[in-house]
Amino acid sequence: MRRLPRRHAARTRRTLAAVGILMALLLTILFAVPQVRAAVLDWIRIGAVRIFIGEPASTPTFSPGTTTTLEPTDLPMPTPLSSILDLSGETTLAQAQKASRLTILLPADPPDLGQPDHVFFQDLGGPVIFLVWTEAGQPQKVRLSLTESLSDMIIFQKIAPNSVEDATVNGKPAIWIDAPYFLMSGSGSSEFTRLIAQGHTLVWTEGQMTYRLETAADLATAIRIAESLK
Repeated sequence: MRRLPRRHAARTRRTLAAVGILMALLLTILFAVPQVRAAVLDWIRIGAVRIFIGEPASTPTFSPGTTTTLEPTDLPMPTPLSSILDLSGETTLAQAQKASRLTILLPADPPDLGQPDHVFFQDLGGPVIFLVWTEAGQPQKVRLSLTESLSDMIIFQKIAPNSVEDATVNGKPAIWIDAPYFLMSGSGSSEFTRLIAQGHTLVWTEGQMTYRLETAADLATAIRIAESLK
């Protein structure tokens, strides 16, 4: 640069800056495509969810935290849905709010959804609320599942998803994914499973919270439900 005339040096700096901006823009565009991002990265993270694109070299470890001790009057009720919802920590919405200290949001859409049929509170290294709605007249069939947790630690891990699609919820990045995930059963064991066999999960963040909406509906419907939380 010192050897070049001043105008040539300035032109060279502008050229290098333009090339740098162009490369950064190109990388941004490429990483916006899930297939390209997956080819470069072994895993991606959105809030409290880490998604392993392929099979990891070793199975990720899962270490649940110490479950909050409830008072005798607050003890979880045994769930009658052991074939589908064999989850530990069933409780009430009010007690889940108290134990987790989270502000629990509920979807206003669809209008006939109402209050969740089952509420679970678990400590999976951080407080997690499971809200479950079942089909009318079919108490063992899950209609909708929503989990709410803090985003500052990885709680859910998904391995080798069948599909990963980018989406947006309230204008912010989201992931539409088809994959099982870790759950803690009533027996205290943990395993990869899912609550809706043929469903997908919409994952997004809002502030310090991570939300996971599992549904058999399509992506557009899932986004509408997610954006109705209040």
